[in-house]
Order: sequence, then C-alpha cells, then structure tokens
Amino acid sequence: MNHNNSISNNISKIQAYLFLFLINITTISCDQKNNEYFLDLNRQKIYHTHFLTERNDKFWTGDDGLQRAKILNGEYHFKSSDTIPRFNAPFFIIKENENFEIETSLIASKNDPLKFYGLLMGTFNDGSVIAFQINDTGNIRIDHNKTFYEGNFNNNVAAFKKLTIRKVSGRIKFFLNEDLIYSYHFTHKLNNLRAGPITDVDLETSMDYITIDKIITD
Repeated sequence: MNHNNSISNNISKIQAYLFLFLINITTISCDQKNNEYFLDLNRQKIYHTHFLTERNDKFWTGDDGLQRAKILNGEYHFKSSDTIPRFNAPFFIIKENENFEIETSLIASKNDPLKFYGLLMGTFNDGSVIAFQINDTGNIRIDHNKTFYEGNFNNNVAAFKKLTIRKVSGRIKFFLNEDLIYSYHFTHKLNNLRAGPITDVDLETSMDYITIDKIITD
C-alpha cells in the first residue's frame, strides 16, 4: 500500500468530518435562533384586537390634519399627513419589573419602499421609547434615541410583516416574521407602557392585529 495515498485518504476523511461538523453546528445555531420565537411561555392576555368593528376602545380614529386613522375591512389604517413620522400608541398597564410581549402584523402602502414603518413602545415621559421599524426595500432599523441596530431581510411587499418585541428576564428581543433579529440587556423602567404603530411621512400603514401579553416566569 502506498504510504502517501494512505495519508492523503486520512486527510480527506478528516476534512469531510470537519465539514459535516461545521454544517451541524451551523444548523443547530440557526435552529436555536428560529426556535427562540416558539418558546413555551406562560402568557396572560392584556390586550388583543383584530379590528373587527369600526370603533376601537384603544386606537384613535379620525383626521386632525397631522395624521389620520380609520378601521376598514378588519384593518387599522394609519397615515402621517404631516412632515414628520407619526405614531398612535395608547397606554397599557405593565408594571416596572414585569415581562411582556407585544406583537403586531403590518403592511405599508406602496408609494415609497424606502420609507420606514413599524412598532413603537415605551413610556415617553422619560425618553424610554423604542422603535422597531422596517421598510419595503428590506431594511430593518431599531432605535432608542438613536439607531443602534440596522439589518436586512427578504421582504415580500405584498405580505403582512409580523413584528414582535419580547422582554423576558432582563433581555429584550426583537423578532421579524418569527425570526430572532436582535436582543440586548434591558435596563429601562416601563411603568404605563405605550405601544402601537409608527409610520413615516405621507406613508399609510395597515395593522391587521395587535396583541400585548404579560409573561409569567415565577
């Protein structure tokens, strides 16, 4: 038997094993990232609506010259009529140290794919406001006083996008279409939480539903 051929065969086998090992690690990592959304959590419903009636107990409708909102065909349509982005974020009772999840499903009008829209949450009185936004070019932006995360996603312009913000055990996590996008250690105090859609200048955003849950960890 040729000694050099034996060494070559062994090296090829080692390389093959390493390749399979790396693929396995990558697969596990991707699975963990994707499965993060589906954790079995003990949820207590705080608020949920599918906008099945023309009036809503939380979300404003009307036209004040700066913004306009209406409920039509089971969707909440919200547009900035001003020269700045606008939001509609009513109050929800969340205590300072409680865990929670906010989720909504949004789609934007097709007049400008570069304009951002998304989910806003915070307390506003102390500047603790977080905006989780996307656009139809496929860009992601997360802001808290300034932009601290930017990324991309494969966008289907014709489909609603599911945006989820989850705070559990001192970390806040951002999911887009059930995929974990970003997470970080969360130190802000959130009494009298406000949450709702935010939309860019002259952009109409439609919201299919919004759900706010308390997450019980004890």
